[in-house]
Amino acid sequence: MDKDRYSNAVDGDCAYAADAYTTKYIQYDPLMQEEGLARHVLGRQPSTSDTYMYFGTLMISNYFISRALPAKWRPFWQFANIVGHGSAAIGNCQLGAGCKGKAK
Repeated sequence: MDKDRYSNAVDGDCAYAADAYTTKYIQYDPLMQEEGLARHVLGRQPSTSDTYMYFGTLMISNYFISRALPAKWRPFWQFANIVGHGSAAIGNCQLGAGCKGKAK
């Protein structure tokens, strides 16, 4: 088993999970709204079920794309997902979505 192939995919899924967890709290703050590509699918204030369905689909897709990519390209794909969704989760926390208090 190719450890890097799967461990990086799991790291990406952790970033997706953190993003999903914080994104679901956007619906409770009328001043917050979803941004980026997800807004086209989820809307401005996504429901919890829509958020989990969307991110669950991303996690499954991430796994299959990671498996299909050549070993040379795989780290770039996975790193981009980890950074993109990890920073989105951090940004959501800084706005107070799903985190106890705002991050400093």
